[in-house]
Amino acid sequence: MAFYGKKEYWDERYALSTEPYEWYQSYHGIRHLFDPVNLSASQGLNPANPRRIVEGKDRDFMSQHIIQKNIPKTNFPNRDKCRILIVGCGNSRLGEDMIRDGWTGGIVCIDWSKTVIQQMQAKYNDSFLRKLRKERYHGRNLDEGDPALGTDSSEPPKVSLIQYICADILEGLPFEDGIFDLIISKGSFDSLLSAAGSVGSIRKMNQECHRLLDKVHGSMVIITNGNPENRLVHLEQPGNDEWWSGIGIHNLPKPQIDRRQLMVKDATKFHHAYICRKKV
Repeated sequence: MAFYGKKEYWDERYALSTEPYEWYQSYHGIRHLFDPVNLSASQGLNPANPRRIVEGKDRDFMSQHIIQKNIPKTNFPNRDKCRILIVGCGNSRLGEDMIRDGWTGGIVCIDWSKTVIQQMQAKYNDSFLRKLRKERYHGRNLDEGDPALGTDSSEPPKVSLIQYICADILEGLPFEDGIFDLIISKGSFDSLLSAAGSVGSIRKMNQECHRLLDKVHGSMVIITNGNPENRLVHLEQPGNDEWWSGIGIHNLPKPQIDRRQLMVKDATKFHHAYICRKKV
């Protein structure tokens, strides 16, 4: 769908509806990917491809690869220290859900739609932070000792918990090199692939995300509808080796929203996650 690659389409879409929409997976469906073991599991250990780790089985592509369990670990930051960038955030609840689950090191959400960014800035304002404090005081969701929110409902948070910025990943982002520990792209990779000049756009995205990631443990998690045969070519093509030291592949069962999905002849059962570990 070529219109997914046009800013005008997204501005119009978000102007018509402010209801949160989750592309592919909710936070609950991808939460396990952010375990430090998975984020560190992209050092190449698969004999079939020394840069690739595969989790799960598929009758076609996945069955050709061997699962390697002896995965090296790195000291990935704890949730209260991890600096996160969400690319193409839309009006998803992903950032909020992560904060509620203890990711309080600071989350930056970007989207090229000015319309949705204005909506999200209005939604996640000071009243949102006060609501989080009240939930903590009542012993719900948030850790009682979380220092990021402060100790009093009247004081500002110790860090900026969540920010929404209108920016285009293809034009370069206004952040320092190596400033993020984790980058999440949920659907935006596919959106870029749907537009003209997609190969060049994906290359620019790879380059910029590599620049922004921490050089010791930086990882990018890409959630797409595309299987490895169609997506890895954009991550492993010649000339891309300077970006990623390894790529972990995970199958994500698709949420069953409507029984009519089962009637689609060539419908697949999985979304796919690619965990790319920064190469220094």
